[in-house]
Amino acid sequence: MYWVGVRPQEVGLHWEEHGTWLRPPLLIDRRFLDPSSSGLQVVEGRTRVGVLRGRVRERRHVAPDHQAWRLDMLAQQPAQSPKGGVQG
Repeated sequence: MYWVGVRPQEVGLHWEEHGTWLRPPLLIDRRFLDPSSSGLQVVEGRTRVGVLRGRVRERRHVAPDHQAWRLDMLAQQPAQSPKGGVQG
């Protein structure tokens, strides 16, 4: 695999031992890009996601769960301060 040759050894070892990435990728809600769309968009970590898909396809060890940073759209409501007032 090409990516193994260009990544630090600890990355490949982590995949082999844990079946997941060493550092979680960053995903955002697609509504940030297009309000009518849905789902998630990978912002940082495309190679990590590609490696995961390849490992699944090749039936290699893959953990049942994976961590990821996720940025979601919230309902457009004013933020509440700790005392119940509106911030901002």
